[in-house]
Amino acid sequence: MSLADRLRKQMRWRGIHSQSQLARISGVPQASIHRILMRSGYAPRTDTLKRLAAALDTTTAWLAEGLVGTLTPADLPHDPSPAEAAEADGYQRELLALTAPLDLAAKRRVVSVVRMLVHGVSTPPAAQGDAEAGAEPLTHAAAPPRAPAGPARH
Repeated sequence: MSLADRLRKQMRWRGIHSQSQLARISGVPQASIHRILMRSGYAPRTDTLKRLAAALDTTTAWLAEGLVGTLTPADLPHDPSPAEAAEADGYQRELLALTAPLDLAAKRRVVSVVRMLVHGVSTPPAAQGDAEAGAEPLTHAAAPPRAPAGPARH
């Protein structure tokens, strides 16, 4: 199995759907990933392989050469449990990679936007601190009561 084959296999197994997504997660330029996948015999730099292996949750030795000799069973890829499969989804890994360097206030804004996208509503700013403290976040505000309709005018 070639480097390109091992890279494709790990991308599929980890739920990474594109070269661009792997580039965002790993910090490796998309053009480098493309060269690895398309150029037979292309030999990327060691630091590139290390970053790709870390992003794909494998070892550099396996990714580069297919070597598994000195690994323990815990180091080997395994069939994920349903919970692990959900965690390994490429989109979730990308979100983690994108938000990792953000400060707490920026992370709160990201969570607010995601809630709005998922639920179609947002948490009011005053409730965000409560949500961080473990309180149940607000998911919608009740509409104010309407005044009864008056007699119809003709």
